[in-house]
Amino acid sequence: IIAGKISPPLEGVTIQIFGKDKESPIQTLVTQKDGTYSVGPLDGKIEYSVIAEKEGFVITGPDAKGVFLAHKLAEIIVQVSDHADSSSLQGVLLSLSGGQSYRKNSITGEDGKFIFNSLSPGEYYLRPMMKEYRFDPPSKMINVVEGATVKVNLFGNRVAYSAYGSVTSLNGEPEVGLLVEVQGQGNCSNLQEEATTEENGNFRIRGLQPTCAYVFRLKPNVESNAHIQRTSPTSQLVQPMEEDIRGLRLIAFHPISRTDVSVHLTSTQPEHYRTIKIKLCREDAPDSPVHISKLDVQQSVSKNTGNYNAGFLVHFPPLQADGRKYFVQLESSLSQAVHKYRTIPVYFEANSSFKYVKLTFNAERKVDQSDMNQTSVIALPFIMMVGLAFVNREKLWTWLNALLERRSKPVPSSRTPVQAIPIDPRADDIIVEQIMNINKRKAKPRKT
Repeated sequence: IIAGKISPPLEGVTIQIFGKDKESPIQTLVTQKDGTYSVGPLDGKIEYSVIAEKEGFVITGPDAKGVFLAHKLAEIIVQVSDHADSSSLQGVLLSLSGGQSYRKNSITGEDGKFIFNSLSPGEYYLRPMMKEYRFDPPSKMINVVEGATVKVNLFGNRVAYSAYGSVTSLNGEPEVGLLVEVQGQGNCSNLQEEATTEENGNFRIRGLQPTCAYVFRLKPNVESNAHIQRTSPTSQLVQPMEEDIRGLRLIAFHPISRTDVSVHLTSTQPEHYRTIKIKLCREDAPDSPVHISKLDVQQSVSKNTGNYNAGFLVHFPPLQADGRKYFVQLESSLSQAVHKYRTIPVYFEANSSFKYVKLTFNAERKVDQSDMNQTSVIALPFIMMVGLAFVNREKLWTWLNALLERRSKPVPSSRTPVQAIPIDPRADDIIVEQIMNINKRKAKPRKT
């Protein structure tokens, strides 16, 4: 068991136990308020070494009883505040130099504080720096004695302002690592400030003078912005007017890297949709389609029934926007021997973000040749008769006229006329006899 203590008792000392490997400790622990430590049991065949460390202290030892002696070094605690409202100033650069070749640059935290510790006795030079602020005093000499803690308060007066904003893509995604700038105008044309967008796309440009107007924009001709094609707006005129500028925004557009292709297909006969497929080909390789899309049969039945025929919208996978020429063309499983139709390719260039192509399919059924031949045989005699009548039209006309004249003349009766016999009112018998005679003559058969 390895045990010992820190003298005087000191909390927060890191104790490291090393075995054969002097680079990786086998045990690490931190002392409590009493400053004691204990590790074990350990392998007694191995020789161990113990190291004690704490920032701001010089710790020597251990002796044979495992006791370390701690000596506190001097420290300087710097607090930086805004002179206007005494609020803590975060992000102030503090430069401290002096003592025994000591030099360190550090930045204040959210509480506006930073501690320089582990200092040897001597004189130190402290200088605060931050855009937009002028400090009083601008620098300070500090005398440090052994083990002392020196507190220094600094105040800053604001003399310039900041511009806050964000840069996003069109869909709202943050653009990270872009360089934005404000360029002075008119008498302030020699002034320029810039900043880099953070992970959330936000930025803060410091150091804008209240008496100057600036143009805010994405900084041109720098490598970090090379992947951005343009921004909207391209630039914006701003002026601080003794207060921060907030709400600046740029929308960044990337170069077009792909082309989406959509095809709208309509057919005059909805039942033909199930026979159609659409192919997408490069112009220089027409026999090797890039993509082939076949219409969904179920979709064809459900969406294109009755009198409503909306057609189909087919989306192809994106193409590389490289300016190459492509074409889309229909293919149908309908037999060319039975149906008559044409499939004309439509050409386009992949040089924009979207291409829309409209195609129409119109297939007509051809007339059956056997039916046509049967109809021709039936009609042939009639055609020959009409032709013959036309050739002999004069004779035919004369014959028709003669026939009409013959039918228009009165036809002489072949019957023997009945002679009128005066009726003798005094002789009824004579009348009856005459009537009977007439009936007998009618009953005689006529000679042909």
